Amino acid sequence: MLASSAHVSIGGVEYVLAIDEDPHYHHRFESLFAPTSAIAGEIAKEQIRPEKLLWAITDWSGGEGALIFYPQDPTSYDIGSLINATTRGKLTTRPARDRDLVARTGANATTEKLPAGTSAYANAFIAWEDNIITSTDTLAWTSAQDVSPAGSGHSWGDAISDGTNAAFLPADSFSATIPVVSADASTTTWLDANSGAGPDGVVVGAVLDGVPYTWALDASGILKLYKKAAVMDSVAAWDATTVYTTGFVPAGTWGTNYWTSATAAETSLFVSYASQTHTFVFESRNDVVRPFWVSPPGFSGKKLVYSSGMLFILGNNASASGKKHAGIWAIPLVTRSPLFIAAPRQHKNTEITDLSVGCPAWGSTIVAGDAVSGKIFLYDIEKDALHLFDDLVNGGVGDGMDFVSGTDRIAFLAMHGTRLFGATWEPSTGADTSLQVFSYADLIPANRDAAQAISATQESAEWDFGLPMELKALIGFYTTFEITDATTTSGLIANSRIKVSYSIDGGAYTDLTAITSATTPTGAKGRVFQQVSSGSATTKFTRLKVKVTLDNNSQAVAPPILLGVTAEAQPLAYAETWELVVRTEDEDSNERPGSRQNVGSFLRDNLEDLATNKNIVTFLDGYRYKQNNTYTTHTVTVEDPIDIIDHPGEGKTRLRLRAIV
Repeated sequence: MLASSAHVSIGGVEYVLAIDEDPHYHHRFESLFAPTSAIAGEIAKEQIRPEKLLWAITDWSGGEGALIFYPQDPTSYDIGSLINATTRGKLTTRPARDRDLVARTGANATTEKLPAGTSAYANAFIAWEDNIITSTDTLAWTSAQDVSPAGSGHSWGDAISDGTNAAFLPADSFSATIPVVSADASTTTWLDANSGAGPDGVVVGAVLDGVPYTWALDASGILKLYKKAAVMDSVAAWDATTVYTTGFVPAGTWGTNYWTSATAAETSLFVSYASQTHTFVFESRNDVVRPFWVSPPGFSGKKLVYSSGMLFILGNNASASGKKHAGIWAIPLVTRSPLFIAAPRQHKNTEITDLSVGCPAWGSTIVAGDAVSGKIFLYDIEKDALHLFDDLVNGGVGDGMDFVSGTDRIAFLAMHGTRLFGATWEPSTGADTSLQVFSYADLIPANRDAAQAISATQESAEWDFGLPMELKALIGFYTTFEITDATTTSGLIANSRIKVSYSIDGGAYTDLTAITSATTPTGAKGRVFQQVSSGSATTKFTRLKVKVTLDNNSQAVAPPILLGVTAEAQPLAYAETWELVVRTEDEDSNERPGSRQNVGSFLRDNLEDLATNKNIVTFLDGYRYKQNNTYTTHTVTVEDPIDIIDHPGEGKTRLRLRAIV
């Protein structure tokens, strides 16, 4: 209770306002602006209006896997699909994909048998049972059947090349034949180059210093490393020298129960053997073999890939829940210290069950594919960045790609010149007699797919604009893009579209109107501002997430090239303060309740103690109302008391009260 409307209570002590002072009561709601003028997501860029909170997303090259945005790591994001983020500052869709359905020649090849592919001289080669499929550009393929169909009914587990010849290695017990194709002399005749008793069973291999090596089972099922007697020809035996004999006798089916892989790297040859829970990698240097790396328990390394001085091991981790997540280890050959570098989609708990195909790709990149789901990831070694490059199930329509997750499999991935190519197969139900081959152009943004319907998405990590506890208003988004048709209203070519969506505080995405060729730009072409909050509704949030979608409206035009999306927000926080002047005089009977009579020094000391001790107290504000015993209640701290003593022991005190709730 307050004795009068001119009274206030601070920390349980009642005070009388010095109403003869001007001013003696100020109540303020002061906006709080961010103390910095830097633009988050940008380096050395600032803005001149401190009330603006700007988040610029202009570079996606850091790869996916970030749930939370950190300004010191602005190029990472959550997830993306079908994007090409390898060019800094330009987000676009994946490069053009070509799909060709190559019919077999003869009657001895079906898609239930695993094909293998490689590149030699001017041709790319695929072996498919007793068929050889060749192409000079991976866009048009021709098929030729062997005159002696020794490969009928068999799968091919690997294909190796010495640059001018290609050899195909069996994925099952097939000890009599290893076909060799001379790239510049013959593409139609298979030559039986395996004259010895071994290797037998599953064979993988690599070429080091022009000499082929095979990592295979012998007739008794023991895993061995063999060296061919000479270069890759049709005469010398493939099992001329047994370089190394392991103690492994793999059980079960290759590619299901165990995996082997081989790759050449600088002056060494690396081979691996993996069960479903362990991986062993060996190094052969000058035909002396030693153990190189043993994986942590639970990791099954299925494919070795060498690029840019690093040995990569692609595979899977089994979890206690039964789910399988993909993993990529890398071992720099300079340090020989293993690094776990990527876990594709594990942060989204997405099951990737068979990361078993891959190869060196463009520049300092490798590709790694999940054979079961059809997801192909690109890892940028220079930027330490992982991107989802393509998804064969949801990767656009128009080229005829037919891939059913769990039924179809990616057989292999290989490079021919600047093009990545691969093929699919159907291990359980594949009675088809035409082989599906696919290939991609390189990563230059101008090569984005313009021949089929394609829609790519990228989702940022979530961010609070550096103000985690404060409520903010979402003002809108600035979107900048490359002008692809200067004659249209916005600068986008007709049917190419950009859609910006946002999610606040973990909720569902809200889509803004798609930016098209007919959208009115903000200022110059190539720049559009889309307002979110308006005079009729304010969108409030603490955490924000942004998604962009690039598509071509299902038309045969190139999707947009996005330069950046900048979110603009403003803090809604304020500081509620009261600036008061109260009497610190001895109270007389006319200004106090009958229950007490305080002296001025007590009143002054109470305020000073509250300020110096930083105590949180209750403030009853009755001065804002005319009626007695009517007041508002606030939780405050006392700040900056200033004593004004008019005569001994008595005077006035100026002070500020700051609300904390």
